[in-house]
Amino acid sequence: MKHLLCILCISVLMVPFYADAKRKHRYDCDAKIAKAFENYQLGKYSKVKTVLEEAKINCNGKPNMDSVYFHLGMSYLKTKMYIEARSELERVVSDYPDSPLFFEAKFRAATAVYLQAHPSNRDQKETIEAVDLFRNILEEYPSCPVSDSVTYYLNTAIDKLAEKEYDNARFYEKQGQYESAVVYYGTFVKQYPDSKYIDQAKITMAELLVKLERKSEAADIITDLVENSKNSMVVTKAKDLQKKVQ
Repeated sequence: MKHLLCILCISVLMVPFYADAKRKHRYDCDAKIAKAFENYQLGKYSKVKTVLEEAKINCNGKPNMDSVYFHLGMSYLKTKMYIEARSELERVVSDYPDSPLFFEAKFRAATAVYLQAHPSNRDQKETIEAVDLFRNILEEYPSCPVSDSVTYYLNTAIDKLAEKEYDNARFYEKQGQYESAVVYYGTFVKQYPDSKYIDQAKITMAELLVKLERKSEAADIITDLVENSKNSMVVTKAKDLQKKVQ
């Protein structure tokens, strides 16, 4: 009797195993994955996500799993699910270092972080992290096939941080807190010398220094603008200011 009960228990326990094995046997990985890739090309990203999430479970061990994770990650990226996108793309990077998709996945994972960032008037934690990720790619793989794209996004992210710092300086200026504004403009000038706002920041800083009777400090900035600025309006303002500090 005990022997019979033991056999019955084992049989019951084995049912889910056999059912799972049978389900996997029926699941045509090649056909499902091929269809998902086709839908990806057609821009049907919701369908891609559904199929490839199933493929992750049913097709583990297949030789093209790097492509499965990549296209799943890209589908999440295209539908603005950035956290999920980063997770799938970073799996390609960590689990398939020899994949031809390695560099693209690494770049896209960093892009997913950048795209999570708030507008420049809010906290820029994600933008700062993205800058670090983009820089790391260029430092580790300077000649990688996605270096131009990485450089573009790196510069875009830096511009966003520069805009944040510039707006902080303008805020204090508008509040009439000129000493604080000068500090922020000074920080901006040092950290973002290639920013499109650099000449405007310098001339504004010089104007504030004149108002604060710090004319010798203003004079150095003014001379630099007169000699080096390519912005004709800024040069004209600098020449007018130069007369006040002489």
